[in-house]
Amino acid sequence: MLLARVVYEGVADFAARLVTGHTPPIEAYVYGPAHADEIRRRFKADMTSASTHDWLYNSANNTFGVSDLGYYVGYQIAASYYAGTPDKHAAIRRMIELDYADAGAVRAFIERSGYF
Repeated sequence: MLLARVVYEGVADFAARLVTGHTPPIEAYVYGPAHADEIRRRFKADMTSASTHDWLYNSANNTFGVSDLGYYVGYQIAASYYAGTPDKHAAIRRMIELDYADAGAVRAFIERSGYF
């Protein structure tokens, strides 16, 4: 499911930013903030899809004209979850230990993140 892959990749980017202080140098992190509402709306419509075409592991030959926007979406979900969790160590542990194969656990994580 697209949703689990996006969260998995975004958590990795978020954890890397916590360690390095930098987001990955990809266009998605430039384009994303400028188009956040549209991206959120379109992702919500696509998130249960099995197709990653517009979101992950792609080129700029997609609906947005920017590759890998799923990384940005997943990062935003992780950042929202982290910001809303008082115990930051527990938040990181929860993200890393999340069972990404369990669709219910991933959905519950997203609900707790407040991203949507």
